[in-house]
Amino acid sequence: MGLFYEAVARPAFLRVSGSDWGGAVSPEDEDRYIAEHVRPVDGPVLDLGAGAGRWTAVIAETVGAERLVALDAALPMLNVLRERLPEVPSVLASAAELPFEDASLGAVVCWNALQAFYADAGAAIAEVSRVLRPGGTFTLMTFRRSDDPVYRYFQSAHRFPQHQGGLQLFDLDDLKRWLADAGLTIREESGPGTFVFLTAVRAH
Repeated sequence: MGLFYEAVARPAFLRVSGSDWGGAVSPEDEDRYIAEHVRPVDGPVLDLGAGAGRWTAVIAETVGAERLVALDAALPMLNVLRERLPEVPSVLASAAELPFEDASLGAVVCWNALQAFYADAGAAIAEVSRVLRPGGTFTLMTFRRSDDPVYRYFQSAHRFPQHQGGLQLFDLDDLKRWLADAGLTIREESGPGTFVFLTAVRAH
């Protein structure tokens, strides 16, 4: 299943959700973005919505496994991650109620995961800000709704066990408002098609 996901399911998901039919974003591009933009202050680094650990491994290479904590709400995913990266502590919890003290983390990464808890995205961003130390970074990749109503239909046509009504994606203005309301300042914003790459910093 893991091989099918990496070779078939995930590339197809990226093409549709990111409008990436020309292959503008490669796995190497994603890994490079994480490595270049995760610049934590002192403290642990959280991989939020870590899934099976694909990007947890990249973060571990960047900041060191001894500084990293992985969190996901799905135990089957965490079981795969624990087998894959036994040196990284993992936590089963909701993104909307992070089990960490205020200002206790140096950085948070949420890669290709925010859309998985769409209804709680605003609350999750507020929680990220709460647990970040001043100057800490929040690095994410997700997707925005297409401006084309026909293409929006194809984006929303994806069905997942937790999203039987179809995939929901973001309006960029909503993401920016949630970040601003949480006291997070955008330092970098990019992404071709309907990809959203963002790095924000917690205010001092």
